[in-house]
Amino acid sequence: MGDNSLCTAYQCPKCGNKDFQSTGALSVHMHTCNVLFAIPMNETAQKHTHVHLTLAQRAELIFQSMKRPHTSGNCPNVNRLSVNYTCSAGESVQTNFDHDGSIDVIDHCSGGDDHGNCSEFSIEGDNSIVHEHSTTSSTKWYQYLRDLNPPPGVKFCVHLQHIISSHRGVDLKLYDEIVDLIKFHATTQGTDFSTNKLYHRNELTKTLSELYNLGDLQPQLHQVVLSDNSFVTVPVFNVKAVILSMLHDPQRMQQQNFALGYDIFSGKQTESGNMYLNEIHTGSLWNNARDFYCGSNNNNFPLALLCFYDKTHTDLYGSLSCAPFIITFSFFNEAARSNDAFYGVLGYIPNLSYGSGKSSNKAPRNKLQDKHTCLKLITDQICSLQHGFDTTVLGQQVTIKPWIHFIAGDTSGHNNLVGQYNSSSAMFPY
Repeated sequence: MGDNSLCTAYQCPKCGNKDFQSTGALSVHMHTCNVLFAIPMNETAQKHTHVHLTLAQRAELIFQSMKRPHTSGNCPNVNRLSVNYTCSAGESVQTNFDHDGSIDVIDHCSGGDDHGNCSEFSIEGDNSIVHEHSTTSSTKWYQYLRDLNPPPGVKFCVHLQHIISSHRGVDLKLYDEIVDLIKFHATTQGTDFSTNKLYHRNELTKTLSELYNLGDLQPQLHQVVLSDNSFVTVPVFNVKAVILSMLHDPQRMQQQNFALGYDIFSGKQTESGNMYLNEIHTGSLWNNARDFYCGSNNNNFPLALLCFYDKTHTDLYGSLSCAPFIITFSFFNEAARSNDAFYGVLGYIPNLSYGSGKSSNKAPRNKLQDKHTCLKLITDQICSLQHGFDTTVLGQQVTIKPWIHFIAGDTSGHNNLVGQYNSSSAMFPY
């Protein structure tokens, strides 16, 4: 009997070591067994197969595996999470080693939250203790689970995050703002997304344009014939519609945006000895211009247009460059005139020399004439409004009298406007 007791030895189920004479020694060994905590070869090979996959491809694989029919929340799905991995290892899982080599995994997670706790990702049945043999449970903790079927809310969030991540330069906070927006309209506004129609971007723009009568603000594409009989497309806006959209905007037409010491309805100074040299109405030629266009009629509303014309580049190479013609009003103060929200675009003059290169055979006079042909589409509209048109400004019925007070820009833009070009045989300088 003594010989049999001495020969009794316990073998480690993982590394196969038989040098343990008691269950206590085996239990201590299994806590530090290198083979127990090593990654199996098949799992290592499985991870290497996904090294070359991009993040979008991995997300697509997960999304495809999540398309299986989902059971109700009252009946847990066997393919859902078997262990709550959202809890920390020290709080959620307690491992006990028995004398027979089996492992008991005890889940202490209780309750639920919106991060996928036991309420959403419950294990099969009501059992909170999972008994598995060490040959399977010891490696299951480190496996990358794929056969999951999460709730519909998680599926939607993963799909939304996948779509946002597929675009470059998107703010990371955009995902949280979209989720908060959906919660707000679903709970506070009572929006039923299954019955209410959701519009795509183009359809929404068209619907809002018809609903708020914004069709006049859409640019008109004009085909202009150049001097070499080629055609160019010039987008031009309705000048009257742009002016009215600014005059009827309550966000712009506020007293704090107006120049100090100026009456917008009469165009006269309200303070004697006004020395605000940064405002338009303090200029020496302001009274002459106002009297010339408005006369003595007190119902006329003086609307001096401050224009800007210069070439701008929308890409690094200049192939998409254009010259916008934009306006603002003289009664806005300096702070408002420095804000692009107080400007309106009347048209875009395209790059007429695109594709011709520096060795173009077109004469400088013809190049300049082509630009003026395009600008004429905008200036003709301003000339047609010189007799005025009636509207309501801040609740008062007036007659708008617009005119171009000055045009800002650099030397190149001003040379194009006044018709000056490089030539040695021209009879006139411009």
